[in-house]
Amino acid sequence: MRYGWVCSPLVSHLGSSQPQGNCRRHVACSFKSYNMKIAFLTPEYPSELSGGGGISNYIYRMGKLLTELGHEPEIFVLSQHASETMIFDGVLIHRVNCRKNHPFLHFLYRESAKLIRFRSWRFSLGWMLQAMALAAALERRHALAPFRFVQSADYCAAGLFVRRLR
Repeated sequence: MRYGWVCSPLVSHLGSSQPQGNCRRHVACSFKSYNMKIAFLTPEYPSELSGGGGISNYIYRMGKLLTELGHEPEIFVLSQHASETMIFDGVLIHRVNCRKNHPFLHFLYRESAKLIRFRSWRFSLGWMLQAMALAAALERRHALAPFRFVQSADYCAAGLFVRRLR
């Protein structure tokens, strides 16, 4: 797998007609010149949480903006619903349910929660299992249709297990 990594402030100016300095203007123009597949990994999205938080609103707006510019954003989101692929407001969403897709990992989480008494360790283990499920879904999709960029949220360690090849 080969991914490019994108910086949020850089991409946020793609729809802006205002010059943002030589570097940003050059990159924004080159982004518009051809169609790109961009993946976002997130623990929350408006299709899963009504109201959502800052991350879900940011990714929702970026997905709509990139779609309007002719790109193909795909969002990988943790979900309590069954794992599926759907379109939400014109953006392709991949729901990932780590409990149903990875029953062995969920079993390990439940059993280790009985042994580990520290609440912070249990939360960390849960985040790691969710990050593994998101990374596995991304790798499966990348094998079918390679992505140019991948952006993951730091919140809940969503991109912890995404491999980066040079």
